[in-house]
Amino acid sequence: MPRDEDYLADIVEAAGLVQTYAEGLTRAALEQDPKSRDALLHRLLVIGEAASKLSDGFRASRPDVPWRQMIGMRNVIVHQYGFVDLDVVWLAATRDVPELVRLLTGGAP
Repeated sequence: MPRDEDYLADIVEAAGLVQTYAEGLTRAALEQDPKSRDALLHRLLVIGEAASKLSDGFRASRPDVPWRQMIGMRNVIVHQYGFVDLDVVWLAATRDVPELVRLLTGGAP
């Protein structure tokens, strides 16, 4: 059974991939490129799913991390996929994920 450390590693890995996928991408290109859009959405989904699997105690020990928003993004991607706002995806990929990496690794995004 995976432990919190495993789920945390999944989050950090997926966040790193989000940063890699977003590098050199523009918001307009995201709109036009279904592969990039799918890649970002998938990794944001992984982040939210892994966050939802963390123990309550672990999440409570890190109140600086936006766990609910991460899980909420996953829920929208999975259950309301027709209503995913690409502006929100873009901000998550280019602003929120780098901050998440900084929070979780203690280093620069």
